[in-house]
Amino acid sequence: MQNRWSIEMIAELAFVREPMRFYGYGMDKGIILIADDEESAFAIKVMLEAHMDAVGVKLRSRKGNQPLNYQMGVHVYNRLDDERKVMDLLEEQEFLPIVIAGGMIPEILIGRGYTFRCTSTEKDFMEAEKRYKSFSDFTKRNVSVVCDLIKQISKYSDMIEDPHKKHQKYQKMVKNFTTVILIWDSIYEEHGMEKEKIGEEIEQLKKPIWSVIETMERNDGTYDVQDPVKKCFIEQVSKGKIGISQLGEGSATDEIENHILYDEDFYYVTDSTLRTICGPLLTTISFVKLKNEMVASDMVDCNDGDLKNFTKKKLIWRSYGWQERVRFVWIKKDALATKDGLYLEDIWEDAKC
Repeated sequence: MQNRWSIEMIAELAFVREPMRFYGYGMDKGIILIADDEESAFAIKVMLEAHMDAVGVKLRSRKGNQPLNYQMGVHVYNRLDDERKVMDLLEEQEFLPIVIAGGMIPEILIGRGYTFRCTSTEKDFMEAEKRYKSFSDFTKRNVSVVCDLIKQISKYSDMIEDPHKKHQKYQKMVKNFTTVILIWDSIYEEHGMEKEKIGEEIEQLKKPIWSVIETMERNDGTYDVQDPVKKCFIEQVSKGKIGISQLGEGSATDEIENHILYDEDFYYVTDSTLRTICGPLLTTISFVKLKNEMVASDMVDCNDGDLKNFTKKKLIWRSYGWQERVRFVWIKKDALATKDGLYLEDIWEDAKC
C-alpha cells in the first residue's frame, strides 16, 4: 500500500500546492524520488506523466511546455546534470518539482528535497490515478471548502501524532499530509460513507506517514549504500550474469573478470567487475564515490591496501600450479548476506537448480 500511497499523496499535494502556499503552508523544497535503478527511474517518470498529470522538465531549456501550478514537473537525475540547475529546479515555486534518482540519492541532493522511496508498479499508478481523479474533481467543485480546511490546519496539528517528538523538522510536511487527509475525510462524507468506515479509511491514510518521514530523515544524512549494492550483487548472481567460485588450496582459479571469488570471510572482485555489477547505480554517483561509501559503510576491507582504488592483493592459484598475487576489492561476506542469512553462493546454487 505504501508505494501507491506515496505516489497518490505527492500528486494530491501538487494539486493543492497553490492554496497551501497562499495560506502559508507551502512546501519549501521539492520532492526527490529514489527508484531502484536508472531504468526504473525513467519508468516512474513515464507513469507519472501518463497517470498522474505530471509534465517532463528539461534542465537545459525551461521554455516550452511548463507544468501548471497544480501539476508536477518531473526530471530524472543524471550525474552529468548541471548541479546548479538541479538545485534551482528543486527550489521551483510555480509547480511541484520532482527529481527522480536511480539506485541511491546523489550527494548533491542530500537535504535538497523531501525524499520518498519509490518502487511503484503500473498497477499502483493505475489505482492511484483513480483516487487522484476523485480528489481533484472534489477540490475543483469545492474550492471554498478546501480553503477553509487549509485555513484551519493548525487546529488539526495533533491529528497525526509524533509519539516521541522525533521529527519536528518535518512538521511542515506533516501539515501538508494532514491537509490531504482532511480533504479525503470530506470526500468520504460527500459519498455518504458511514462515520465508522470513514474513521477506518482515515486511519489507513495516516498509517504510512511516520515510516515515510523516517525515510526522509535517513536520506537527509549520510545515505547507507549497503542495500542498493547488495541488491545489485544478488540480481547479477541470481540471473547468472556473474559467475562465482570458492577459493581454496589446490583449486585453480583462471576466471577473475566478471566473476566473484570467495572464502570464509570475503568476496573478492576486480575493480572492473565491481563497476559492472554496480552499473545501475553509476548514473547518479561516480564509481570513486560509490567505493568511498562502501568503505564508510564498513562493507570493504582496504586496510593497508591501495586507497586509490580500494584494492588489496590476494594470492591465488592458477592452472598448472603457479601462483599470482592479484588485486581485488575485498567485500565482507556478511555485508552482502540476505536477511534470511543466505550468501551469494547459496543464491548461485539455487539459481542453477
